[in-house]
Amino acid sequence: MDTYPIDAPDGWLGRQPETPTFLRVTPAPLTVGIVGLADLLGFSPKTVETLRSRDPGRLPPAYLPPGAKAPRWIVADVIEWLRLHPEQRREKPSRKRRPGRPSKVEQAAAARAAQEVGNG
Repeated sequence: MDTYPIDAPDGWLGRQPETPTFLRVTPAPLTVGIVGLADLLGFSPKTVETLRSRDPGRLPPAYLPPGAKAPRWIVADVIEWLRLHPEQRREKPSRKRRPGRPSKVEQAAAARAAQEVGNG
């Protein structure tokens, strides 16, 4: 069945021009496997496998279709999961005292502070 533009002039019975091959877009797959998820998240496939077994909370939820051996992820769910996990900037931790003997500079500063307290 032919489709015609709404504003076609009277008597126009031509077909709509086909989209050139270079402009055709192939739709993305609806689901991806471990390799596809690794590509979406910027991980290696081995990292995805490791995270899935050790810390599944760090990955989007997976689905295991009946009869399938490998998990699948729905691309829309992965994108939504990424939107819910924006980058969290951490403040630099305050400099904590290192264990062990103080450095010569720290010892000299402590000695000067003790003298000032004793003289002051």
